[in-house]
Amino acid sequence: MDKESITIFLREEDLEETCALAEQAARKYIFSRCRKKDVRRLNIVVSSTLEEEVVFSVEVDLEVSSLAKVDVDELVEKAIEVAMEKIEERLRKNARRTEKTAEVSREKESEGSSNLSSERRS
Repeated sequence: MDKESITIFLREEDLEETCALAEQAARKYIFSRCRKKDVRRLNIVVSSTLEEEVVFSVEVDLEVSSLAKVDVDELVEKAIEVAMEKIEERLRKNARRTEKTAEVSREKESEGSSNLSSERRS
């Protein structure tokens, strides 16, 4: 079985921002499919917990007017999917940032060692 893993360094602010963006994405999706006046109750909770790895959780509680012509279960399921996609997008962005930071650090280390070598030759 092949397994690919990426180490991403996330600050508390990154986690909070990722959760907030996922919540906004879910909310935006719901209101793109259902009129605001038809929504009686909408609670969206996006959270992250640190176990062996960071685990994100998305919960959507939605109640709409009986006159609304939407499948609530399908709407909730898709809103959760949209939120999780936003989380994955943010994690990929953070992974690229982490990679770039690591590359810069390696370049600085190699520059430092080549400068040291140059000094020894002189």
